Amino acid sequence: MLLKKTSVALSIATAFTLSLSIPALAGNGNNETQGDNNGKPFQELRQIIDENHALIDANQGDISELKASVAQLNATVDNIDGRMTSLNDQVAQNAQTIETALAKIDQNAGDIVALRTELLTVHQQLSGAITTLRSEVLAMESEVKGSIAQLQTASEALKLKMTELEQTIAQNAVATDGLQIQVVTLVSQVSNLNAQATTLNWSYQGLQTRVGQLETGAVEIEQQILQLTTDIAALAEGQGSDDGLPKVNACFTLNNTGAVNLGNSSWFDRCVDAEGSKVMVVLRDPSGNVVYKAEGDKVGDWSYNYVTASRYYHQESVYNHDKKITLDNGDKLVITGRGATGYACSTETGNGYFIRVVNANSQTKMAVTSYRRLGSGWGGTRYFYDWTPNHEISYDNGNTMYGCSNDASKNFEAFHGTFDFYVLP
Repeated sequence: MLLKKTSVALSIATAFTLSLSIPALAGNGNNETQGDNNGKPFQELRQIIDENHALIDANQGDISELKASVAQLNATVDNIDGRMTSLNDQVAQNAQTIETALAKIDQNAGDIVALRTELLTVHQQLSGAITTLRSEVLAMESEVKGSIAQLQTASEALKLKMTELEQTIAQNAVATDGLQIQVVTLVSQVSNLNAQATTLNWSYQGLQTRVGQLETGAVEIEQQILQLTTDIAALAEGQGSDDGLPKVNACFTLNNTGAVNLGNSSWFDRCVDAEGSKVMVVLRDPSGNVVYKAEGDKVGDWSYNYVTASRYYHQESVYNHDKKITLDNGDKLVITGRGATGYACSTETGNGYFIRVVNANSQTKMAVTSYRRLGSGWGGTRYFYDWTPNHEISYDNGNTMYGCSNDASKNFEAFHGTFDFYVLP
């Protein structure tokens, strides 16, 4: 670019010199040849001017680039000025922050000094404690060494004692053999006595089982006698009476004496086997007065394990009794099967035969069942709260009752009287 600018300058200088010499050239002759010669310098001058124009045009691009570079540099300078201004503002803000921090440090200088003093005090205390611990450890180490020495002495004494004992055992070997023979004899005698005791225990258990069977049989005989007595009385008086109660065909009668009256799981079998399309339940007080009587149509066929429920499990729930009997007073009669196996307080009404009269809300009003759990695979007393043999008949003047309430007044109420169950034609 510098070469181009120099050429342009030389060309302009040359053109200027030639322009000064034109009048001199024009005044040297008047002939035609001289005119031709006078026109040649102008042609050369024109050529030089054209070349200079070309050079000027060629430099226009470089000039434009220079102008653009200058404009970009100006913009960069402006940007730097703006950033410098922003940095100056930030420096001013940071200066204020630094001054504030320095002021806070000055304020906390006293606390820092106090903290250092406190740390020094704690360090001194810890150093003292460490020194004390080291002294105690050294003292304990000395005691342990003394104890070890004593143990070693005692061990040597024990070794001597063991040697003496071994010598004594060797000396008394003959006597020991005799004692061993006596011990073997005594062991044999004890084994014989244990065998005899086991045999006696089995015999005793067998007797207990037999006594229980006899007691159960006696209860069943008493129930049969009571039933026969009722049937005989009914036969003597006729087939019916003015109170509308049947006098015959009571398939089950329970006189609640306060003792365990139902000891056999088959106590309701006779009613299951009885033929008829209707059922009646009657409850009398000890004076023979009827306190509850209702009857209804029998639903479906009965079997020992499926009376008013067609499913085996969870017969404690009234809702699982699809063959429940609707009584003429609006109550419902549900009876669980002989093999029902409920085993918790909330499911005891589903263990073995269990007769319940419930209201329209499936709440129990009357319950007749065994004191013990007689369902398949189970035994023992039912888990109902405050449950006794007196509760084999439970009735509370028509009020609802529960077996597992924390309120004792709401649980099963023992009823002393007679319950009759009839299967009628």
